[in-house]
Parts: sequence; C-alpha cells; structure tokens
Amino acid sequence: MSSDGCWDVHSQSVLTHDGGGDAAGIISMVKWVVQNKNGDADRVYVAGHSSGGMSTNILLGSYPEVFQAGAVYAGVPFGCFGTGTVDSLGWNTECAQGKISKTGVEWGDMVRAAYPGYAGPRPRLQVWHGTKDDVLYFQNFKEEIKQWTNVFGISE
Repeated sequence: MSSDGCWDVHSQSVLTHDGGGDAAGIISMVKWVVQNKNGDADRVYVAGHSSGGMSTNILLGSYPEVFQAGAVYAGVPFGCFGTGTVDSLGWNTECAQGKISKTGVEWGDMVRAAYPGYAGPRPRLQVWHGTKDDVLYFQNFKEEIKQWTNVFGISE
C-alpha cells in the first residue's frame, strides 16, 4: 500500500503479470489459501470499492487466470492511474476526475499488455459507479465499459 493507505494501482509492477507490488502480494495470499487451506481455485472472486475497485481492475487485468469474476465499485479503468501525471502518493487527478479518455481498443490494449500472450478465459465482471461520486468521477465508469467490452470482444 502507498503512504496514503490506498492500493498501488499505478506502478508498472502491478500493471504487469508477475511484476510484483501490491497485486503480487494479494495473489500470493490467494494462492496460499488455495494450496494450504483447501481453497477452491474455481471459486476465487475479487471485489472492491474506490481504491479497492481500482485494485480489482488491476487484479483482473494482470492475473485473469486466478479469478472467476470480480465486481468493481467506483473504480477507474485498468492502467488509468499509471497514465499521465502521478503525484508522490500515487494519486492521478486527471484520471480520478475522468479527464483521461481512450478508445476501447486503447484501453483494452493496456489490459492485454499486462499479460502478453495470455489466451485463457477472462473473469466475469460487474462494474458499478454512482453518478454523484466527487472523488472518482462517473466518467470513469464509461471508460471502464469501453475497456472491458473491448477485452471481452462484445459491444458496448
């Protein structure tokens, strides 16, 4: 976690499969439970709100083979916080305010670049976002829709 108590959702390490960082720590815990506590690898899900929602997108994008599904509440697209200007705490105002807009292909390419060559199934996904969110603006919901529909190969 960063010094402000939020998950790292901007560094190249978390935007890369097996790259390290917070995402690798979470994956390590999930794999340990599956291997040592009789966890069912076919029933691993992730959900989060705000920073946790952003982290959910990171986990689903960087580690699609681990999760069956995820739910993002008030997040931003995978890779958005790593785009543009990131302050010393890892905060990206342009992304948070929904000022970073890309095509579905551009967003989708960010997810695909996290795990080049991955051809397996992608986790199912729900995305939720309130229209009055004044921290992570609602435009991010629209950008997430563009991103994940492109990754899944379905229409917006």
